[in-house]
Amino acid sequence: MLISTRQLASLTFCCILLSGCTVGRFFIYNFADTNDYRKFPSRELPASPVPFQYAETATEKGLKAGMKNGEDIPLEDFLEDHKTVAFLVIQRDTVV
Repeated sequence: MLISTRQLASLTFCCILLSGCTVGRFFIYNFADTNDYRKFPSRELPASPVPFQYAETATEKGLKAGMKNGEDIPLEDFLEDHKTVAFLVIQRDTVV
């Protein structure tokens, strides 16, 4: 089976396009998501013998997500609407 010049040129173009360049990586990795840990190499890190402890605030502060049509949006609704999988607020070395 012979490969035509057009097929060879197309194959060469695809190889160049997908080999280590930003455009190629975009097509391979696509968009960032919660499965990125499967796409990239990783290594385990041992736990620290003396882990850093954030101070915790005595009173919980109510967070506002924003406003929509002149009404406050509850934070829980905002996070669910935007498909948030993790949320952590740190202010001045304190988990709030």
